[in-house]
Amino acid sequence: MLCLVGGAMGILLGRGTSILVKVEDPLATEASVPIIVAAVLVSISVGVAFGFYPAWKASRLDPIEALRYE
Repeated sequence: MLCLVGGAMGILLGRGTSILVKVEDPLATEASVPIIVAAVLVSISVGVAFGFYPAWKASRLDPIEALRYE
């Protein structure tokens, strides 16, 4: 969920910047829907990939041993 929100914020910030630049130079930038969808998918996949492995690894630990380690 955190990566989804971060991805959405990044898209809004990027799109807003794109609109501001386009006001100054009409040929400077253009955002397309496939690029925005790709950005969201990359953000979600990074969140899943880097969230799943530590959670999976932690789920295999004995709770007593995990607490003793800290």
